[in-house]
Amino acid sequence: MGNPLGFSSTVTAGVVSAVGRSLAGRGGRPIEDLVQTDAALNPGNPGGALVDSAGRVIGINTAIIAGAQGLCFAVAANTAQLVLGQLVRFGRVRRAALGLTGQRRWCRAASPGRSASSRRPGCWSRRSSPAARRRGRGSSAVT
Repeated sequence: MGNPLGFSSTVTAGVVSAVGRSLAGRGGRPIEDLVQTDAALNPGNPGGALVDSAGRVIGINTAIIAGAQGLCFAVAANTAQLVLGQLVRFGRVRRAALGLTGQRRWCRAASPGRSASSRRPGCWSRRSSPAARRRGRGSSAVT
C-alpha cells in the first residue's frame, strides 16, 4: 500500500523471499532484521505497510537496491514498533554500544604485571566509549 508519485490508493502484491536480511545504511551502520520481498517499491513511493494475506502488518517497506529489479526490503514490524517506542519516549533511537574494536593480530600493551613490550591478542576500546570510561582511561587494550 502506498502513494507513488501522488497516485493514491495504490496496492501491489509480492512474495516474501527471505527474513533476517541486513543492509548497510547511511554512515555504514547496518540495518538488520529486514524482510526481503519482490513487492514494488519505486522512487517517489516512501513505502507503506507490508501485510500478509490475513491483513496483519509484518513490515514497513523501506529500501530498494538501485539497479536490482524487484528487490525490496522492509523493516520488520517488531523492529518498527521498537524504534517507534524509542522515538516517542526519547526523541531518538538509543542503541547499546560497548565501544570495542577487535583485532586478530598481536598488540603491544602494558598491563599490571607485564612490561610494555608484552605481546598478546586483544581488542581496543575507543576513546570516550563505555568500555574506556569503565577503565577510567582513553584508548585501552583489553584481553
